[in-house]
Amino acid sequence: MTQFRFQVMAPETREPIQHVRVEPAPDWDDFKEFVEQYIESTGAEIKVADYGMDRHQIDYELDGERYLMHYEHYTQSVWIEPKK
Repeated sequence: MTQFRFQVMAPETREPIQHVRVEPAPDWDDFKEFVEQYIESTGAEIKVADYGMDRHQIDYELDGERYLMHYEHYTQSVWIEPKK
C-alpha cells in the first residue's frame, strides 16, 4: 500500500480551483487508493466516483459543502473545485 502525502494549494487566481500536490504522484491504477487516503484524512464523504478513460472525477462532501476532485491522466494533475 502506497502512503501518499498531499497538500491542497490555495487558489492562484479568482477561480476557486485548488491544485493538489501529491507525493508520490498517483498513477492511473492507484488513484483510488489516494482518494481513500484523502477522504479518510479530511473526514469527507464520497457521493459519486467516476473513473473515466482520461479523467477521474470524485464528487464529495466536506463540512456541508460539495466538491469535485479531478485527476487528469495525461498530465497527472489533481485539482479540486466547488461543485456548482
